[in-house]
Amino acid sequence: MIHLPPAASAMLLVITVLGAWLDIRRVEVPNWLAVASVILGVGLNLFLYGVRGLMVAAAGMILAASTYFVLNLLRIANLGRLKLMAPVGAIIAGSLQLLRSQDHGADRTASRI
Repeated sequence: MIHLPPAASAMLLVITVLGAWLDIRRVEVPNWLAVASVILGVGLNLFLYGVRGLMVAAAGMILAASTYFVLNLLRIANLGRLKLMAPVGAIIAGSLQLLRSQDHGADRTASRI
């Protein structure tokens, strides 16, 4: 199970609910929501995890966006979904990287015992 910081969980909830509601209501995801969400997600990871969080958030954003870009090329998803998934990738990636590095530290400690 993924344990996100409370700020990341709240931000993720607001972005996805607002994005889904606007997508259903207007049949588009506004650019202001996508840009603000990316800035907030990257900024949150920079604040929580420093420069490493910034790099990991950028990588998560690129991975999520490239995945949905391929789905767009295959005509499975439109670019509105990409505009919602890029900030989600930026928000979640920092926490996943931190958890992964904590798990490796626990493995190294357990192997020494």
